[in-house]
Amino acid sequence: MGLGRRREGASPDASVVQTPCDSTSCAISGPKEAVDDGTLAPRVAYMGAFIIILPLVWMLSREDGASPSTSIAKESAVPLKSMSTSDIHPLCIREKLVLKRVMHDFAGATYVLRVGDELLVSGDNQIQRVSILDGKKLGKFLLKSEHTLANPTGLALSEDGEDLIVGEQGGRGLKKVRIRNGELIGNTGGGHDKLKVIDSALGVAVGDGRIYVADVTAYRVTAYNNVNIDNGEILWVFNQTQINSKLKKSLRCKKKRFRRNTAYKGPSCLNPHGVAFSPVDGGRIFVSDADNNVIFKLDANTGAIVRTIHGVRGVRDFNTPRGVAVAGMGQSSSLVVAERHELLVLTLDGELRSMQKIPGAKAMLGVTSDEERENVYIADVPTNSVFVLKWAK
Repeated sequence: MGLGRRREGASPDASVVQTPCDSTSCAISGPKEAVDDGTLAPRVAYMGAFIIILPLVWMLSREDGASPSTSIAKESAVPLKSMSTSDIHPLCIREKLVLKRVMHDFAGATYVLRVGDELLVSGDNQIQRVSILDGKKLGKFLLKSEHTLANPTGLALSEDGEDLIVGEQGGRGLKKVRIRNGELIGNTGGGHDKLKVIDSALGVAVGDGRIYVADVTAYRVTAYNNVNIDNGEILWVFNQTQINSKLKKSLRCKKKRFRRNTAYKGPSCLNPHGVAFSPVDGGRIFVSDADNNVIFKLDANTGAIVRTIHGVRGVRDFNTPRGVAVAGMGQSSSLVVAERHELLVLTLDGELRSMQKIPGAKAMLGVTSDEERENVYIADVPTNSVFVLKWAK
């Protein structure tokens, strides 16, 4: 087919909001370098007088119960929601992505994955093959014999690069397909046990001999044995029971309202959309929750919460983080987060590296990065498009 540690002393479920670029000054314009333009001496004298007067002001303010420092803080505080990309200090823009190409006409484009010199795009009951060189469509990715795909969503490549892991909706689970010939070599299938069956595998990731599934309608993340996929051997499950009351309160999550013709009507304190794996610190999983505007960082071996990332302190909170991917290898890797219209590049601890709007995007979802860390690919469902971005040198 041509397809070629947890931080010491940190609480396991501590809610963490990171500061961009290791400095709170990165959220606003930094101070300008002092230049003596002939007014330096008067300014020094002024400062001397200010230092003498300041204690008197403080004493007077204490008499009526007001605190000068508190008043100043209230006046200078900037609400997170009011800040935009232009408010970020230029030194924070360390890993910007540049829009390279937009490919159109992919009905229901949900997820995208690079395999060799091709892209695979899931959506509308099929997986399209596309050349990464010129964007030309190369036909459908077909399964051998009588097997078919039903509403494929999440896509992942096996660790040896030989097999494609396909997540499907409608309780059909996962399929493991040999890339070179389309042979179906594993299938979790459906079932009636709602504690085990995969209802909607919207996000799929692979690492350390496991397959990780973000099940958006069963409200859980499940780790399966990659070798024993046919038996659906579950290694661990992350769901709302692992979210303590303090975290639930900070998320302000409520029980999901029942909707007509909806199979699940459970709580929405966890609604995973995307999932990504990183081998650092013994293995970490990143889960994007679009409903609660949070990214969970989990221990890949146990599913325990390592930390939660709610946005970038001093800049803004997340705004519907849907897709998530890890670009690069090791501690220098980047966490790429796709919101509806904006793309954020963070460190693996959630510190800001860059943030930018993607022209034409309406509701980005699946995001992936190639192994060479040259490009990032994003599927946008409403526009039936795939955005291709490259790392700025």
